[in-house]
Amino acid sequence: MTQQYGEVYSITGVAFTGKTTKQLADRVLVPSHFFKAVYIPAINQAGVYYAPNDESERIEVISVDELSTRIGIDVLPVLDAKTKTQAFDLPLKAGESSELPDEPTEEPAWMLFVWAILEWVIAQLQA
Repeated sequence: MTQQYGEVYSITGVAFTGKTTKQLADRVLVPSHFFKAVYIPAINQAGVYYAPNDESERIEVISVDELSTRIGIDVLPVLDAKTKTQAFDLPLKAGESSELPDEPTEEPAWMLFVWAILEWVIAQLQA
């Protein structure tokens, strides 16, 4: 996207939705979802990748307003209302359209990364 539009800003975070929150080792809270909000100043457009913290590999592309509704936080407060309400059609893979594949083609590498971070956090808390 940076090759196409130049400057791109992103905010990455986690969400805790639902009635209960899982914990690891009775200390570390496990998020229910991950998000990455993307803003492209050259075209004044924004969109959000929103995915559950599971093995489904489901990814939704939603608006900044929809993210605010789901998590209760406005992650891009300086954007105008029109930009926040419209979800930019973010690609799901580099060089591809935003259409979801019928079946997963590979293991979710991002989950391995998340588990590595969680293991490190647990180790730090136990130290």
